[in-house]
Order: sequence, then C-alpha cells, then structure tokens
Amino acid sequence: MLGPSAWPAVLALAIHNSGILGKLGAETIENLDPRTLRALRQLGCTRSQIAGAAVLPMFLGRFLLYFFYRFETCVREATVLGMLGVASLGYWIQDSRTRQFYDEMLFFVVLGASIVLVADLVSVLARWLVRRAT
Repeated sequence: MLGPSAWPAVLALAIHNSGILGKLGAETIENLDPRTLRALRQLGCTRSQIAGAAVLPMFLGRFLLYFFYRFETCVREATVLGMLGVASLGYWIQDSRTRQFYDEMLFFVVLGASIVLVADLVSVLARWLVRRAT
C-alpha cells in the first residue's frame, strides 16, 4: 500500500511502540497507590480533579522513562532496518562500509550514538523537571 520505501517500516515501528507505550502507561496507572486516590475521592474530588491532582503527577515521571526508552529502542531498530536495506542511518553505515569509506562509517556510527545520548540527556532533564515540579 505504501510502496517500496521506508514508510512501511516507520509506520510499523510507530504502531508497535504506540501499543507498547499504551500498555506500559495503563500498567503504571493501575499500580499507583490507591490510598491517595481514595483519599481524594473521599474529600469530594471529581474524577477529572483526581486525574489532574494525583494521577498525572504520579504517572508522568514513570511514563517519560518508558517513552524515552522506547525512543532509544526505535533508533536502534531503525539502524538495524537500515542495514537490511531500508533508507535510514543503518543503510548509510552499511553503504559506507561497502565502499570502504571507514571515516564516513565512523561518522554515522558516532551520529547514531549521539542521537541516543542526546535522548538520554533530554530524558534525564524532563524527569528532573517533573520531580522538581511535584
């Protein structure tokens, strides 16, 4: 349907990881401390007030951890798909190796590692900001 391009792989990764994030998010919410939620309910809070005041702050830090982990996984999976022929970072690594341009290949490997490291730094910063705000 999408033709011989990278889009089917991108769509497959997006659908797969959206499902995983949905499952992990639901399990995170299910494992929240029920005493906090019950206490707010007994104080007369509505469901939306409970969601905004208790569920979101308790859930957000863990969800960000899962989100950035899945992002890193997608970067690695896209690199592997590239080595199998899909136009991505892995394709350019494989192409450089085939043409014996090792300096170019090293650049692409370092670029892939840099993307993961930047995602890690953004993850740490985002979770630090969430912890500081709560």
